[in-house]
Amino acid sequence: MITNGLEQSSGIVFLSTVLVNNLVLEWQLALSPFFATSRRVDVATGMAIVSIVVMTAAALISFLVYHHLLEPLKLTYLSLLILVFTLVVLMQAAQWLLQTLWPNMYEKYGVFIPLLMLNSSVLAVVLLMLESVDSFGMAFVFSLGTSAGFGLILIIFAGLRERLEQIENTPQAFKGIPITLITLGILSMAFSGF
Repeated sequence: MITNGLEQSSGIVFLSTVLVNNLVLEWQLALSPFFATSRRVDVATGMAIVSIVVMTAAALISFLVYHHLLEPLKLTYLSLLILVFTLVVLMQAAQWLLQTLWPNMYEKYGVFIPLLMLNSSVLAVVLLMLESVDSFGMAFVFSLGTSAGFGLILIIFAGLRERLEQIENTPQAFKGIPITLITLGILSMAFSGF
């Protein structure tokens, strides 16, 4: 039960980032990993799990770096450069930890970490979070909601793409990319109604 303003606003922020201000549908970000991993539901689920963990951890570490290192030293003009460096180091560390501690998980999900990093969707989450929130708790809620929204849309769209591939009477002109983009547009309109 929601009892005070902080919990209510964090709940609203979470629902807003999951459903309305979605990375793919609203901001048109993270499209490369979205299209690359949304062909099958099992692959999309793996990408969703990795994106939730990586985006949330990256946003929280970047929040700490920005507010406890860059702002006190008055180096906010270097924030983009330092945040990109921080994210690259974090991605390499995450990949190394996954490879050494959980090799089975690395074989299954390790390929998604560079895909997220190269698309700069993680940087987008960090920059959107830094301009939107001012506390560590809200940074957690924002980054978790944003990454969960990306994962939700990824899994829903993968299910739709699997169903579209089963339809045999799709006109030749709509097969492949055209029907995928039309479906994404309809899904975007459906989620804009929230």
